[in-house]
Amino acid sequence: MVLIIIGALGAWDPDEVSIDEFCKAMLFIIEEAWEIEDVERHGVVSIYNNSRFTARHLFMWTPVQLKKCVSLFWVIATSDF
Repeated sequence: MVLIIIGALGAWDPDEVSIDEFCKAMLFIIEEAWEIEDVERHGVVSIYNNSRFTARHLFMWTPVQLKKCVSLFWVIATSDF
């Protein structure tokens, strides 16, 4: 089974949901998906609609935020379940 994730990044309102909360939600989805053996074996397909994604969204991803998110992702990716 391949897990298909469909998202609309432009629907995210940075005024309502902080970049930290957004990153935690994405990492939660990834962590939960990796616990499914079929997903581990067959992978994930991500499809995103970025039509409403603007510079305002992009500027929320500061170098510090990117490093933090990638570091959390790496901890999840390299941990033994």
